[in-house]
Formats: sequence, structure tokens, C-alpha cells
Amino acid sequence: MNNTKDLLRPFRFTAPQVFAALLISSFMVLPTQAATRVTVKSLSSVVDYSELSAPASVVNEHHITVSSEITATLESLPVQVGNTVKAGDLLAELDCR
Repeated sequence: MNNTKDLLRPFRFTAPQVFAALLISSFMVLPTQAATRVTVKSLSSVVDYSELSAPASVVNEHHITVSSEITATLESLPVQVGNTVKAGDLLAELDCR
């Protein structure tokens, strides 16, 4: 038994022998806890796809409608929302070209 082939020969198995060993070992299960009961449900029975709607109006607090008797381009607006103004202060500069 000095030959390397002779040393490895006892460890060589054929495919049917390996399959049989795996099949037999799969039945040798150590006792474990009792099986857990599992319930299978479809996803649609678990997930709620409800859709809600409500009529609403969106109002911009900083939007002002200004009407005039002339057509012009707004050149500057030197005051900001919340600024204090007094009579005679420049509120808007218009280009009437």
C-alpha cells in the first residue's frame, strides 16, 4: 500500500453510491421542534389598494391679479411681501413701450 493510488482507492465512490448515501442520510434527521403551521394567501387579499379623492382648490397666497388700462412690462418690483409701505412709495416700475 505504498502506492498513492492504493491510498486513495478506498475513498472513490461512483455516482449511484453517492446518491444512495445522500438519500439515506436525508431520512436520518435529528428530532426537532414541531412543524410550524403556515397559511398561504394571495397578495391581493393582504394588500389594500384603496384610493381616496376629495375636491379641493389650490390658492396661492402671494398671487395678486392686477388689471390696468395700459399694456406694459413690469421692470421692477422694489417691495416684497410683508414690507411696510406708506403713501407715495414706489410699488412697481412699468415699461410702457
